[in-house]
Amino acid sequence: MKYFILLSILINIAHAAVWDAKPGLHWDPYWEKKYQQWIKEDVEGDFFKKLGGAYEQLPLDCADAAYGLRIYFSFKHKLPWKSAGAKWDRYYSGEFSNQMTEFDHLENPDDKVAALIEFLLDRIGTHSLAETDSYSVGFNDIKPGDVFMYKYCKDDSCTRHTYIIKDINADGTFDVLYGTQNRAKKKWPLGRTKREYLQHKPDYYDWGFKRFKTDVDAYTSSRKILLNNDEQYTVANRLTEDQFFDYVNASVRVIEETATKKLVRLTESLCYALQSRNTVVSDAITYMEEEGNRCMDEATFDIYSTPSRDSGIYKQYKKLEQYVNSLTPETKVNAWMLDLAQGIFQPNRTRKNEKRQNEFCKLNISNGYMSRSINLATFYHKLIDGMVSYHPNDNVFWRWGIPEGRKSTCHAWYTSELDGGVSGNQRSRTNTGRGLFGLW
Repeated sequence: MKYFILLSILINIAHAAVWDAKPGLHWDPYWEKKYQQWIKEDVEGDFFKKLGGAYEQLPLDCADAAYGLRIYFSFKHKLPWKSAGAKWDRYYSGEFSNQMTEFDHLENPDDKVAALIEFLLDRIGTHSLAETDSYSVGFNDIKPGDVFMYKYCKDDSCTRHTYIIKDINADGTFDVLYGTQNRAKKKWPLGRTKREYLQHKPDYYDWGFKRFKTDVDAYTSSRKILLNNDEQYTVANRLTEDQFFDYVNASVRVIEETATKKLVRLTESLCYALQSRNTVVSDAITYMEEEGNRCMDEATFDIYSTPSRDSGIYKQYKKLEQYVNSLTPETKVNAWMLDLAQGIFQPNRTRKNEKRQNEFCKLNISNGYMSRSINLATFYHKLIDGMVSYHPNDNVFWRWGIPEGRKSTCHAWYTSELDGGVSGNQRSRTNTGRGLFGLW
């Protein structure tokens, strides 16, 4: 009998779970609400960095971050965690869950959890999250902790990305957390953007606004989950992209938007977009300095280029311009904001308007020796004239459409729909790439 007990103990030690869930405890509406509050109130971009230890060095891409947060919350509250994503891994025959025993050699519980997250990095991602581990939510049901995922295909290639929704603002905009290939490579904190301009409506089923399946529903088809709501696909099918996201905004906002509030929202969102672009461009410049300015291969180009981002910014400008043009003399709107917004699209601005542009949103662009400034108006005109470079080997000034120094002669692996500029006045680099819109 003693030998049997000893053998049982040894077996349990040799096959220890990452963590054991409390008996009878499962993800349910109570824990979903707790998770939503946690994402909204406690999770920032540096969340894993602040945890320290093995978590600090996790190279989290976009979907990796979403999985990581869900796993960590499950661990802290002794909830079960499961993913059906193992079906995508032809080299693994087990189940992805908190019951995995691959990390028995680690004694510290947090080290085991971090090891599980790292183990999953190359095995599951945006594709598995979209098509296996989540279900669709209705517009009125979008909550912090949900994700927005897009799949955008051009020619023979597709780009995929995941945003973690941190909060839904009263005006119907979203604050988001995200990882990127570059941030993962550098092991940097997650990015956070306020009032992110979402793009690429869900033309593919299983993409768009989604929520993690519970452990109980891990292997249940999303269409059979009670809370699954496919309205976004019906709406996306009948609306243009701009109309779709206008519909989303109207569905989730809780305040009536006056003309002035909408003008502020659209212009502030543009400023946030330029600030976010500035971070990406700075990352590219830092990488070039570290690598001696050598030409980037296709994979690295994909990390540091900005064709899709620049296209998204252009769409934001056009949305603002269309709204400004829709205002009539009878519309009650703040005169300062109206003058600011109108001035963005005027090639010749008054000194008063230029001052307003700089007061509202101004970026200082520097190479360490000299500086130039960019505001919403100057960037718009450089963008439509084809002067702005999405090529990561170009210097920081050319990236912003400022003709200082030499442009790179390195091969551009991708093209942009803004190549040549929108106005047709100037043409940027001729490109013979395959035509994929890079993620950034």
